[in-house]
Amino acid sequence: MQKERAIIYVIAEGSRNLLGKDTACKLGVLKIGFDVNQIRNECFPKLKDVLVEIPIDDTKKPVSQPYRRIPIPMEEKVQMKIKELLDGDIIEEVREPSKWISPIVPILKDNGELRLCVDMRRANMAIMRENHPLPSMEHLLPKIRKAQYFTKLDIKNAFHQVELHPDSRYITTFISSKGLYRYKRLMFGITCAPELFQKILEKNTP
Repeated sequence: MQKERAIIYVIAEGSRNLLGKDTACKLGVLKIGFDVNQIRNECFPKLKDVLVEIPIDDTKKPVSQPYRRIPIPMEEKVQMKIKELLDGDIIEEVREPSKWISPIVPILKDNGELRLCVDMRRANMAIMRENHPLPSMEHLLPKIRKAQYFTKLDIKNAFHQVELHPDSRYITTFISSKGLYRYKRLMFGITCAPELFQKILEKNTP
């Protein structure tokens, strides 16, 4: 057992720590700068044995929208984001004509990061929703009434874990200054995405 000589002052009805930072570190009570080991470098691993098809109404006339110009200072960030999505196997380059083409809408966050959005409003007119019910807090609270441990997860990119069927990818085609790309994974902006994702969660959750 490690020992460390220290003078501890106890103040009646006091509210300050009895141990200072230096003493706590020497005793091993406080550790700063834990070593972080990278277990895997795949940002968005695909869900195993999951391949979804987007229900598309083929009677709707396809809409091919032109490139929507963006501010020049944002162009470099957009290309970096596209490269990031390509490297992560989230999108793929389109080397043939596409009936459906949507423009991109880059949004600059407060922290300087870029969020690449696709304006899917016209394409969503041809995407059919399944109208699968999404759970509400009133529905979830009774299920966790006896829970003792809770955690908070950030699943802002969770859709990217769901692979799209190759026959459905054409509806996600978007245009940039460097050409056409389309999503290989489920993306935000598709009107049926939350319902499809919820069905997958329910199917794979005991």
